Amino acid sequence: MQDKKLFFSIELESKASLKNLSLKNGSDNSALVEGTIGNLVNASFAEEEILEIIGEKGTLRINLKSNELKNASLGTVVKEHGATLEKSKVEVEKCKIVLVIVIVFLCIAALKTAIPAEEASKACLLGYKAYCSFTPVSTLILALVAVGTYFAAKKTILGGVN
Repeated sequence: MQDKKLFFSIELESKASLKNLSLKNGSDNSALVEGTIGNLVNASFAEEEILEIIGEKGTLRINLKSNELKNASLGTVVKEHGATLEKSKVEVEKCKIVLVIVIVFLCIAALKTAIPAEEASKACLLGYKAYCSFTPVSTLILALVAVGTYFAAKKTILGGVN
């Protein structure tokens, strides 16, 4: 695969939004641009290959395709506020296992709320003594949380896996 150079542009509404601009003439030949584009207004692909991040005070554009961004997000090193976090396939698998455990626990809890229990202090909303006096409302809530957790995980962590 041929290396693709990424280009960027930063458009600020005011010079006051520029925090630091440093062009070093020394041997390291580096440059630093710091500033703020303000609170996020929108982030989308303006063109097929242009990621556009629009803030209240400016716009940042990078020539990057959406599939390149998705491919780079797994297994790469992300730096955030000085801490380095590595998101690897092993960590994703651990998240999947934890999510399955949480969903199974929620389903078992939902079923347990509806089980008849002679030792219950009062009858549930359906008229019999159950482990939870708020049956079937508590059962429905736990089931909905389990289903919501599954679909949220499918959309984010599982990446649309069936």
